[in-house]
Amino acid sequence: MMVDGKNIFEAGFWGWRRLGIPEHEVCQWRDRDSSQGGEGCDPLSKMWGRPHRVARHEGATDTRRPHRTENVDFRGPCAAMPVPGVRGVFRLLPPFAPRGCSYTLGLARFVAGLFRIMSMTDLAGLTGLGWDTIKRIVKGAMTKEAAGVDLKQVKFLAIDEVYLGKLHKFITIVIDWESGQVLYVAKGRGENALRPFFRRLRRAKADIRAVATDLSAAYAAAVRKNLPYALLVADRFHVIKLMNEKIDELRRALQREADIMGRRAIKGTRYLLLRGRENLAPDRLPDLEEALKLNKPLSLAYYLKEELRAMWSFTDVAQMSSFFDDWCRRAAEAGVPLLASMAKTLRGFRSAILNGWVYPISNGKLEGINNKIGAMQRMHYGLRDFEFLSLRILTLHKAKHTFCG
Repeated sequence: MMVDGKNIFEAGFWGWRRLGIPEHEVCQWRDRDSSQGGEGCDPLSKMWGRPHRVARHEGATDTRRPHRTENVDFRGPCAAMPVPGVRGVFRLLPPFAPRGCSYTLGLARFVAGLFRIMSMTDLAGLTGLGWDTIKRIVKGAMTKEAAGVDLKQVKFLAIDEVYLGKLHKFITIVIDWESGQVLYVAKGRGENALRPFFRRLRRAKADIRAVATDLSAAYAAAVRKNLPYALLVADRFHVIKLMNEKIDELRRALQREADIMGRRAIKGTRYLLLRGRENLAPDRLPDLEEALKLNKPLSLAYYLKEELRAMWSFTDVAQMSSFFDDWCRRAAEAGVPLLASMAKTLRGFRSAILNGWVYPISNGKLEGINNKIGAMQRMHYGLRDFEFLSLRILTLHKAKHTFCG
């Protein structure tokens, strides 16, 4: 085929490839005709107008799979001209491919969409792409998605910590309590980990009304300092969890000190003591009653736990406050050191516990996200890249893995 400027110009972007024109002929045509119209004044420079990379496969007529690339300089005084059949002018990058990537935007959208229901290994096997390429596509999509969160609409927050193992150790997670979306992930715990998030809230001018946390003095101090107008709510789940830990510790201590008959009565009652009475099977209630009858401290701790669970059912905050003070007094005067320690801890979070009547929010959704994070860690056998791990957590509420094939 005769090679001239008209053939290449009418072919459009990379049209000489579709016409089957060998690379060396294109370069010969460029070198021959550039001297006639001035340095660099050839149709190729008019198409792109900027330096670009052209595949050069020397000695071959098929340039669809080049072995290497070299820089070909088409700089010149000519202005870039529109290419027939192609939308816009390609000055530096084509509109269908990201910078420095070997895949198109359409393929990136396809991979990012399937990643919500498939693992990275399955995606690599389906598309024929490398695992690193899949990770790069997914990481870019998750970065854009995480950057589009509007903090101004957030009213209620939930904060908790998660232990991820020896590598990453503790991380702090903040979610929107109403939607369940993860808003922030950072290494560490306490005020230092939350400081960048509080700055983002101030820039967004968010009107935060309440924040649910566990019984952590560090998180409570950070919320009171940076969100003084928001109510701090002590999570009900963590209050009952702490009480169950005290009962379990008391049960183990009594079992060590009891005689043979006492040990037989206490043995096998751990989950009977920790589970709610309404959730027990009818045939297990006699075993529970026998264990409580033989151990007065254990019986006192168990019934105080059941009363504490009913504290959030009051319809008036004044009644709840009076009940709370009476409960702490009876626990402190019970003569059991573990119950006295529990009463002291709850008194330190008195206002936060009573705020649970004003805004009945908890960390229940966040605990579910913690379970998802654990499942994701097991599926990946751990993730060393913390940036990728944090992006996975930020978009975890939209992921739904299914069996494919």
